[in-house]
Amino acid sequence: YINIVAAWGGYIFVLNMIGVHALILVAQGRFNSGVHKAYSLFFIIGTFGAIQIPVVGMQPLRSLEQLGPLLVFVGYQVLAFCDSQRRKKNLNTWDFVKLRILMSIATLLALAVVAALLYPTGYFGPLSSRIRGLFVKHTKTGNPLVDSVAEHQPANPKIYASHLGMPLDYVLLGGLVCIFNRNNGFYFMCLYGFIASHFSGKMSRLVLICGPIVSVACGIWCGFLLDMVIEPFLLLLGKKGYVAKPSVAPPTSGDEKSAKTAKQGKNSKGKDAKQTRRSEADTIELEEWEEEIRPGGAMQLKRLLKSQYFHFFPSTTLDDAKKFREEADSWLPVVLLRALFSVAFVIYMLNFSELSTELPKYMAHCKSIGEGVASPTVMYAVRQRDGSNYIVDDYYKGYKWLEQNTPEDARVMAWWDYGYQITGIANRTSIADGNTWNHEHIATLGRTLTSDVKRAHKAIKHLADYVLVWGGGQRDDLGKSPHLARIGN
Repeated sequence: YINIVAAWGGYIFVLNMIGVHALILVAQGRFNSGVHKAYSLFFIIGTFGAIQIPVVGMQPLRSLEQLGPLLVFVGYQVLAFCDSQRRKKNLNTWDFVKLRILMSIATLLALAVVAALLYPTGYFGPLSSRIRGLFVKHTKTGNPLVDSVAEHQPANPKIYASHLGMPLDYVLLGGLVCIFNRNNGFYFMCLYGFIASHFSGKMSRLVLICGPIVSVACGIWCGFLLDMVIEPFLLLLGKKGYVAKPSVAPPTSGDEKSAKTAKQGKNSKGKDAKQTRRSEADTIELEEWEEEIRPGGAMQLKRLLKSQYFHFFPSTTLDDAKKFREEADSWLPVVLLRALFSVAFVIYMLNFSELSTELPKYMAHCKSIGEGVASPTVMYAVRQRDGSNYIVDDYYKGYKWLEQNTPEDARVMAWWDYGYQITGIANRTSIADGNTWNHEHIATLGRTLTSDVKRAHKAIKHLADYVLVWGGGQRDDLGKSPHLARIGN
């Protein structure tokens, strides 16, 4: 995470997505000491590392677009404190609920007081134009600089097919497989998928973040098929099959025993509460994400709803389904039939399905896209009419000429697109680059570069020693000049 902060402004996306996922786990009743430690360590170590980077500074603690994860961190500490008090004092359900309500109110009041004191001082930073562009129409961000960048325009549907390719066809199938194992990772996948699809539609450059989740979902589907194909052969070789466990219906109410405990008197209250939780733990099977039975939370409410849902089905329905699943792994004729189907499936997929022709095409497409994306903009290869390759290095040679023919302390004015290249290749001071936050400064550049020569020179001579203008090709400064003029005005 710290490396992302140092290398890419998209670290804000990572930070907020993890914060939202932590919040979803609380809403799902899946908060526990493990989740608390994981998120707290991530936030503390990650934030400490982030603020060491000069460009970022104290933004994780001041910027409005990064305050959400900070509030989640504070909320996690409150929940962890309430849990520690529950264990220490053996609180029953209602006492635990009241404690959390009181602590939540106190925390909200404290945060409101702190915000009221800091807001007049200008402590909180505004939302950046790029972030606003994700929530409003791209031509209405209020910043012509942001609106002028092609990568900030909404994504075209063809971009998804071009950049994501064949795995995109299997995303839904991978998601359906995950529905049967709704662990914490499943909800992270759902969150990631929603955010990636929504915001990439707002800004074409964010199609980039769709790559990981599409790969993961497609991989899960392929892994599921591979498991189904190999499983019968492993069973024939002696692997232990599925063993049905007796179904345990959730308790009809988590408060009946708590109410009974409250009537036993003040002295025996802690002992009875402890015995109540023990008896519940004996009848309820803990899930993968649970470390104990937590009373008075979202998980208890979900168990209560499930118990009401189970009443609509015969008690033997689930046991019959488990028995059928067990027989499918233990009865030899069924296992042999599954193995035969696996062989037929593999033969069909390799010889008769569209996969045999589409996969080579997809691999060739990946190679071409990879070569196109990997080519640097300052030096790239083009194919000539005779089929030979030619390296176009005009940009690179131009920057090297600048380095060899200007003083070392020269200041070079150019449109901000070339700022990093002037600094990194020509080794000269650039007036603006992609990290220039002062939009009025960039607007001044746009105004001088699109004004008449005499008027522009009066301003430029106070700012720079040289002016770099790129000419020739479709993306030269003449082609960009309408945007420069719009930003300058």
